[in-house]
Amino acid sequence: MRVEKTIDFAYKGIVIASRMLDGLSSNGKLRKENLSAFCSGLILFSLATTVLFAPFPIFFSQELALPTNSVFAIYALNSGVGVVGYFLAGSRTSQATEKSHITKTEIFRSLLAFLLVAATGVPQYNAVLAAVILISMGFAYAFFLVFTLSLSMELIPAGKAGLFTGLVGIGSAGGNFIGPFLAHTSGFISVFLTAGTIFFLAYIVFKIST
Repeated sequence: MRVEKTIDFAYKGIVIASRMLDGLSSNGKLRKENLSAFCSGLILFSLATTVLFAPFPIFFSQELALPTNSVFAIYALNSGVGVVGYFLAGSRTSQATEKSHITKTEIFRSLLAFLLVAATGVPQYNAVLAAVILISMGFAYAFFLVFTLSLSMELIPAGKAGLFTGLVGIGSAGGNFIGPFLAHTSGFISVFLTAGTIFFLAYIVFKIST
């Protein structure tokens, strides 16, 4: 993939230079992906995900008063649609689409996190709305993971494949502390707003990296 990417970059440069020498306007972009921005976006996405999901079982059981078996069923559905998402994302992976799908997933999860605020203000529907949002996030996460793994093979230098797992681990470690802390000290609305904001920041960073 790295060889193909280098050839593609060189080809675009030759095409743009040829058009300029011929007096034609250049309508192409010659830009290498920013590895630092990609890594930062990966950490932010992992951080936002864990900030949101770490205290989520408590939100269901205490704030929404759902029984344990219902919480288990919701998480089982979340995992189930995630598996479906992996298969669908795998069949659609291509260099032309993976970058746009990553940013779409980021903004989608940001909107879902902000929508969770509504789940705290509509008592008669909040449990159903929160469950649907959680399940939708599982589906979106599958697409994000498949496409970022594919893109990381192009961006991360050979011999440093473990960097991907390390970056995800850094974000998860921070989120496991921040999420429960915010839930305990400021309430779950602050958790949802924080996660939504971090997801949006990750969206901006990934736009820069690609």
